[in-house]
Amino acid sequence: MPKWRARDKVCYDMFVIYFFILSLTSLSNAQINKAPDFALTMKRVGDFRQVDATPPLKYHFNLKAPVTLQINGQYSSASPISKTEELIRFIIPNRGTQTKVTVSIYLCDNYRTFCERHTKNAHWDENNSGVNLHFADPNLK
Repeated sequence: MPKWRARDKVCYDMFVIYFFILSLTSLSNAQINKAPDFALTMKRVGDFRQVDATPPLKYHFNLKAPVTLQINGQYSSASPISKTEELIRFIIPNRGTQTKVTVSIYLCDNYRTFCERHTKNAHWDENNSGVNLHFADPNLK
């Protein structure tokens, strides 16, 4: 094989390897969250329900990023009544015996190296035997 063809083959091989590594890196970053999920709790407070989100240890909420709340699939205009790095609290109206809540929050590590959006669903089911709170992975359909 002449020298110029061997050199072209090496350049082509290097290009293929570089493209492969770049593809793997972009795919892995798009699908995986680095931080564990936040905790979401709901409880009755008079005629309302209190929805609390708390971050896992060594993580905090990004207060400058948007926080969204959906109630039964509809975006709510309710703003958090408390918004700190350790707690985000909503008060929502009582809407019958079953309520599905979806909260989206940006979660960051305490070393301030990354922030990422997390979404969590909860389903409030109030029946004769008490209250059951069910959680679901929003990525599963």
